Amino acid sequence: MAIDKQTRVKPPSVGELVRAISEEAMMKPADASIGMVLHLPKPHPLSRLLVILSVLLIGILAALLVFMTHHVNGLVSQIRIDQDLRKNPPLPPLPTADALMDDNIFSIALLHYPGDAMRLYCARAEALLQRGDAIAAIACYKEANVRLDNDLPASGRIELSRALMQIGQFDHATRELRILNFEVLSATDLATANDMLSRVLFAKQLRDRRGVAQSSMIKLP
Repeated sequence: MAIDKQTRVKPPSVGELVRAISEEAMMKPADASIGMVLHLPKPHPLSRLLVILSVLLIGILAALLVFMTHHVNGLVSQIRIDQDLRKNPPLPPLPTADALMDDNIFSIALLHYPGDAMRLYCARAEALLQRGDAIAAIACYKEANVRLDNDLPASGRIELSRALMQIGQFDHATRELRILNFEVLSATDLATANDMLSRVLFAKQLRDRRGVAQSSMIKLP
């Protein structure tokens, strides 16, 4: 029993434990081998193949998405065009100016296209006016105006005033132009109407001056 007491190991004190921990902490860790740090396992060939296939698949899907988007936009545009055509179908082509001068062809065109009678009359009136037959042109424009319940288009009314001016009916020509609503005219019709109004007023002034000059000459002894 006495030997056991002498040979028993004495446990370390708290100070010794703290000292041992401090010394261990101050010791430099062993340098890891550079070879071990830089050594990376090579990827498996199958993994590489899977990565490449994934990238290709993503590219193909992106291309298909762009193509489908473009195709859908084209379909939407075509649908809108078709709807606009249904609401506003294109006007049928009119006969040529020479054909409109033929009474038989003009009558047949009126029978085939009764809904376009106004266009036919205005087109014939324009052709007559270009050939110098202002009286016949005026008759066509007035017939078109009757068919439209006195709502002749601005271009037709401007040309009617031109025909009236050519036969010297300046007051009637001015009245046709003043009927126009200048606030809703297009830029082209507005410029043409203003030009025609200036021409009519100028021609009327010339006629009035000539009348005054002739009256003065008659009064002279």
